[in-house]
Parts: sequence; C-alpha cells; structure tokens
Amino acid sequence: MSTPRWTGSLQLDQAPPLAVPTTFFVTAPIAAFAAGGLLLAYGASALTSNWAPQTLALTHLGTLGFLAMTMFGALYQLAPVVAGARVPAVGLSRAVHALLVLGLAGLVAGLITATTAVTMVALLSLALAVMLFMVPMARALHRAPTRNATVSGMRLAVSSLLLAMFLGLWMAHGHIGMPFPGSRSLWVQVHLGIGFLGWVGGLISAVSWQVLPMFYGATPHSEASCRVTLAGIALGVALPTLVLALDFAGVLPASWPEPSRLAALCALPAVIAVWCLQPFWALRGIAIARHRESPSATATRREPALLARRARIRGAIRPALGPRTPAVRPASEPGRRLARHLGLGRADRARDAESDRPVPGVVPPFLARPRTGSGALA
Repeated sequence: MSTPRWTGSLQLDQAPPLAVPTTFFVTAPIAAFAAGGLLLAYGASALTSNWAPQTLALTHLGTLGFLAMTMFGALYQLAPVVAGARVPAVGLSRAVHALLVLGLAGLVAGLITATTAVTMVALLSLALAVMLFMVPMARALHRAPTRNATVSGMRLAVSSLLLAMFLGLWMAHGHIGMPFPGSRSLWVQVHLGIGFLGWVGGLISAVSWQVLPMFYGATPHSEASCRVTLAGIALGVALPTLVLALDFAGVLPASWPEPSRLAALCALPAVIAVWCLQPFWALRGIAIARHRESPSATATRREPALLARRARIRGAIRPALGPRTPAVRPASEPGRRLARHLGLGRADRARDAESDRPVPGVVPPFLARPRTGSGALA
C-alpha cells in the first residue's frame, strides 16, 4: 500500500506574510537571554523556592517568553497552511506581539519589585494579548475546510491554552493584594499540567502527524492512534480541571484521595498519550517506512520541496568550487558525506542511494526489527 502524499493537503498559497511568525520567533530567544540574565543576577536564590518572586519571574520568562511566543508564531503559520483557514485580521498579530512583550516585561518587573500597579498592568496586557490571539484563531480553526486529526489536535491545544491562561490570570490575583483562590499547590499543579500536556503536548503531537510523513518519510499515523492520543490528552486536561472545580466549590468528598494526588492521577491519560504512545507510534512509523522500501523506491518518493531545496544548495555551492571534477573531494569524512548528500564529486551509486535516505538512523533496534512471515507488512 502506497504512502499518501501529505503535501497535497498543504495550502501554501494561504501562508501569512513572513513577518507575522518571524516577529514572534525572533523575540523568543531574547526571553531566553533575559532568563539567563536573571539567573546571573540572583544565582541560586532563583531556584531554591517554588514561590519566590524571582523563581516565578524565571518560570514565566520560559513559558510565556519562549514557549508561548514561539507557539503563537507557529500557529499563525500552521492554521492557514495545514488547516486551510486564513486567520481573520492577521494584522492584529502586531498588537498581540506588543501586548505579550509588554505584559511579560511588566510581570517580571512587578514580581521582582513586588509592585502591585505594575503587576496589574501586566496582567491586563497579557489577558488582552490572549484574547486578541484566541478569538481570530478559534474562528479560523472552527471554519477550517480541512478535517483531520492535525486540525482537531490544534483545536484541543488552543482550548488548553485558553484554560491555562485563565487559571494563571486567576492565580495572579494573589500578587495584586487579593486572596489566592484556593490551595496554591493544587492550582499550580493543574495550571502547569494543562499548559504542558494540553497546550504544548497537544500541539506538538498534532503537528507531528503532518511533519513526520512529509519530512521523515514515516508511514502516517492510523486514525485510531490519533484518536487515542487526542482522547488521552483531552481526559488529562478535563479531569484535573474537574477536580480543581470540585475543590474550589468545597464539594470534593472527604473519602477521596488528597486533591493534589487525585489531580495527578487524573492527568495520567495525557502523560501516557504525550510521553509514551505518541513517541512510540512516531518511531514505529519511521521504522516501518525505513524497512518497507528500498533506497531507490524511497528516492523516487522524495517530496518535490526537498528536491528543490537540494537543487538550490547545489546551485549555490558549485560555482564556488569550480568545474565538477573527481578532484573536488573533501578530505574529511564529514565533508565526504556532505558532498555525497549534495551530489558533488563522484561517489559510487550504493553510497549515493544510502545517503539519499530521508530517514535518519534514530530508531531504536527493538522498533526497527522487520517482521517476516505471514504477518510481514506489505
């Protein structure tokens, strides 16, 4: 059975201007540098307590400044290209970026200096940034003409982001002179679980279903495996939220386990889906594709985009090397591998075919064992 061509579902003509995602991508490393500067300034005191102001500032430089900034930019690119849905009012991305930067800087400054006014302005900026991002993105994904597991995973990830941001803004009331909504450890645990498992894990899993077959030659995930993954993530987000709501309302039965432990148990479906099932199926798909096809068959199935990229690299390098002669052969082994990969110099056909494989050798042996006999894969 032939592998479907996943690039056929990409709507490259609907990609937003390059400046839209690039603005977010360029800002993310700056937040990482700022986190490093905070560590240099405060040293070990920024890592000794979960509730220290500098620890909270460092954490949100990583989550909001790097992760959220990168994934906001990625979704502006993925929604129209993968889901085929143009994000309405994409020009609002400039306001989203500015408010996100302003809110992050204000949150870090307000936490470290314990200034209530600065923290309040930062929270308002972050809330407005999330709303300006969420409303057009939710509308685009809801109207997406493409209906597949990747789009469903993107919807789940965006929903998890909204829930994580809501809990985070609610918890931040404790830093502007208002009472904390409940058990701090429970709220932080659920907030982090939804953010990392539902938002980050859900989006990475969904995008991998599109990227792995396209760039690694992996066999596409089955519909059942995608549904199991999405169901596990959804349960791992919904059940801890339910535990938090019952605890907040004061109706959690006393005979049940302690709320933090119960919420951790309820998050297990998402943990298993994101950290166990999805990596196993992804590596298994790469292994099956690698052992099912011969190098020559794999070479004929390479995507046109990859072939065009290789041709551009050849065109840029060959003029600098002069005429193509047998003498153009790097002395080092890495250089020879690069030359074989780009088609420079002379190399025997077997090595060329081996270097043309799009699947890197990263599959564990127990996954890469080919099946033989009547149960062998066709």
